[in-house]
Amino acid sequence: MIVCGVELTGSDAVVCLLNMDRGQFNLPECKVRKLSLPKNHSREDLQRFQAAFAELMAEYGVSRVAIKERMPKGKFAGGAISFKKGSGHSTDHRY
Repeated sequence: MIVCGVELTGSDAVVCLLNMDRGQFNLPECKVRKLSLPKNHSREDLQRFQAAFAELMAEYGVSRVAIKERMPKGKFAGGAISFKKGSGHSTDHRY
């Protein structure tokens, strides 16, 4: 089983793959370390972001995605862009 961990930071989604094989965890190589949205993004940019993420998950056969929790308030609170990216990840159920 391959799991993809996602950390939403600013306008980036940093990804990391984790695989368990015969009781051992390993970190498979991934050609993409992060996916980004432009600062002044449009609806089409969000759709391209979601499509790129779904394509990456399909390419590596990811069976689960874990998104690091966003802080709702305070110094490290997530902004609107990270909320939109998180929504984009969670609305696509193909992986």
